[in-house]
Amino acid sequence: MADITITAANVLVGGLGTTKEAGVDITAGQLVYIDTAASNVVKLALVSAAASAVVYGMALNDAVAGQPVAILTSGSVDVGAVLGDVGHVFCLGGVAGKMADIADLAASDYVSIIGYATDSNTLVLSIVNSGLVYA
Repeated sequence: MADITITAANVLVGGLGTTKEAGVDITAGQLVYIDTAASNVVKLALVSAAASAVVYGMALNDAVAGQPVAILTSGSVDVGAVLGDVGHVFCLGGVAGKMADIADLAASDYVSIIGYATDSNTLVLSIVNSGLVYA
């Protein structure tokens, strides 16, 4: 299974997230980490490096570098994508900022669990940054 394609315009959440400064262009629905080496801006999370695999949350709006971006760190979100079966578990995917089915983890990827589906479109964001490399 490939990375989940989230429709940015359909990302809806019941509550508010925290606000951070974008360090790169970000689209709603993308997963971000806090870059402590660059004034704590948020950038797209990556599975390939320990620091960038520490997922902070999911962007709730589009932003270009330097603009504020709202970040959901936990809770339910309609991601505007077909997530599959209830209880399906998702992790940080192989493409920057994307999430994927946990079965798609590759050897040498850092394991960051994002959450699980409660219906075909709703993700419960429940981030677990393991710091471990998948073997």
